[in-house]
Amino acid sequence: MRPIYVVKYMEARVKSGDDLEVRDGRALGGIIRERRRSLGITQEYLAMTVGLTQRSLSLIERGETGARFDNLLDLCLALGLDLSVRVR
Repeated sequence: MRPIYVVKYMEARVKSGDDLEVRDGRALGGIIRERRRSLGITQEYLAMTVGLTQRSLSLIERGETGARFDNLLDLCLALGLDLSVRVR
């Protein structure tokens, strides 16, 4: 059974504090990309901030890589997102 990741998403179009369920890398990557864009941050800057290459971040945002969990946590922290796991 795969865990469900829940992202606390702080985006203008979604009420602050809303939970979004993420069941795959593509969905989480999309949330990371939308949040980065809403903050006006470039891929290059965010990647440098968390110790990734721009190419790695691009792959994560498109859900095309099996990113390390600690990298995902670093990205969420840098973007003001909370990541939690709950049993369904």
